[in-house]
Amino acid sequence: MTKEEKAVYDRAYRARPGNKEAKKAYNNQSEVREAHAAADKAWKATEEGKISKKATALKVRCTRVGITVEYYDSLPKKCSFPRCNALKAGGMGDWHMDHNKITGKFRGLLCFTHNRKVSDLTLEEAEGVVEYLKSVDV
Repeated sequence: MTKEEKAVYDRAYRARPGNKEAKKAYNNQSEVREAHAAADKAWKATEEGKISKKATALKVRCTRVGITVEYYDSLPKKCSFPRCNALKAGGMGDWHMDHNKITGKFRGLLCFTHNRKVSDLTLEEAEGVVEYLKSVDV
């Protein structure tokens, strides 16, 4: 089909009465979507909506690191880092789920401070940091 033939076909297709109704219904869908989005936003502002949103976010975080929400709930809410006494997560709120970035395997819960320090370190890099700190006489 040439460009001219396609243009003629498109004009004829758009001129059909049924298609005008379909186009009008399609345009009304955006109004429906906007109304639904507004209702969804209002519901999320309620206490029940906030709880549901938080529960969904927790489920997504747990799935990402390969654990269940039930397992997460059973963990003691304290930092897994040795000699850390943090009983509050700090930072933006909840405990950080430390996991191996290559295998995805869950390692434990960390406080904000220790998550920032070890999140991207590999074992070799961590050993290098220990070696460096031992060699520096401060």
